[in-house]
Amino acid sequence: MTEEWPSYLTGRRDHIHALGVISLSYSAFERDLFTLYAHHPGVKGMPRELVDKYWSSQSEFNQVKSVREIFQMYETDPAPLKFVNKLMDYFDWCSHTRNQLMHSEYYPSIFGGVADKLYLIKRASKAKSESIYITLTVDQLRDIADKIEHGKRECAAFIIWLRIRDIPREELPRSYGVYAADPMPEPLETPAKITGLDRPHDDPPEYLKRMSERPI
Repeated sequence: MTEEWPSYLTGRRDHIHALGVISLSYSAFERDLFTLYAHHPGVKGMPRELVDKYWSSQSEFNQVKSVREIFQMYETDPAPLKFVNKLMDYFDWCSHTRNQLMHSEYYPSIFGGVADKLYLIKRASKAKSESIYITLTVDQLRDIADKIEHGKRECAAFIIWLRIRDIPREELPRSYGVYAADPMPEPLETPAKITGLDRPHDDPPEYLKRMSERPI
């Protein structure tokens, strides 16, 4: 094990570390969606095997849709229903942002840019070969990670709130008692989407700046 790994070009460590945190927090958030989806079927006594099978047969897009639908079907209180719909909007933002970053390729700043920014390039879509470029600072990447983590934690808090509300106290773990007086979390507001550029960056390297400043 050496601190020099990797020897190939991947960008600054703090950029890559932030991307790793984004990926891990998103995966934890995604996992909680099934727990959220399975809550009402579990209370209604539906076989867990069937709930698992139906969930795993769907795409991520349809899983999010199914969470909305299951709450629309079984939730009688408008406040939790509003929370879930806002949460799914928030998760969609997390999913879009994570996918934009994780499906991108490092674009070396030797072609321009400044050291504090991470430069990425990706296809516009599966059907379009045009490239789009994403430029983010360390602080922006960490802010994305924090927002995803916040969504994950609020989802977990809501699941605990639902269990305390809907499951008989004698069936709840004793540790849930410390959450008994907690209110339902407030609905989340979805952040703005990150935007791509149709050019590599707005930060030309110094030698190009100097060339553009030469008298003709």
